[in-house]
Amino acid sequence: MNLLYIKMFLSRNDVKILIVCTAAGGILQILSKNYIKKNPEIFNALPESKEVIPRGGVTEKVIVAKLIAKTILSFLADHGLTTGLLSGAFVVVGQIPFTAIGTYIDNSLPQNLPHLNIKKFSIVVDGQELILDQCDQSLKYLFKILEDDQIPLQEKRKVARSVINKYLNLTTVTGQCNFVICIVSILYILSNNNYSSFYIMMQNLIAAIRSGKISKAMGRLIVRRLKKKNVLIDPELLDLISS
Repeated sequence: MNLLYIKMFLSRNDVKILIVCTAAGGILQILSKNYIKKNPEIFNALPESKEVIPRGGVTEKVIVAKLIAKTILSFLADHGLTTGLLSGAFVVVGQIPFTAIGTYIDNSLPQNLPHLNIKKFSIVVDGQELILDQCDQSLKYLFKILEDDQIPLQEKRKVARSVINKYLNLTTVTGQCNFVICIVSILYILSNNNYSSFYIMMQNLIAAIRSGKISKAMGRLIVRRLKKKNVLIDPELLDLISS
């Protein structure tokens, strides 16, 4: 798995909460086991369950406190890690607004599925529907321009250069990841349907990498994914990312 996707996954708040809570539970489990191992007298000093505990006074309170401590320590020593994970899961679920849950359930109903399909930004290539919802508005606009046969090539070059150089969201890991997925899908579609627009996009991609707008690491990731889709790669791009 590419490091970009790992960084994107670990940057999510819910994942961070799960990791922190699970780690805290694991630490408590280790500490509890060590404490029990080093202080067995806390358990040996407790009366057997069948013994009668004197009622009232300090003695009863001490015994009850030790029983509670024994129960908590024993539980943490056996299930601290699991408890931390479950606690993190409850925290994550608790952060989801109730209205969002209702909306999700409503949208999942069979009668609402056609409505969801209408909202998808997709295109069919070789009988396969490709969803381009990862693309931001700028790239969606660019794709529509490149797909329109009525727009002159010169105008397409101008729009492609403007979007690639000025309007990409590459400041966050999520934006970078979505850009890679989107640009690969667009290049794959254009390589099958409109090779002149594919050439325009390829040339602008090369220019953006050469200028530093897009890193060579991202360029290598894009090339690897294009090769998996059997898309021809410009030799200039291959030389650029290998240098």
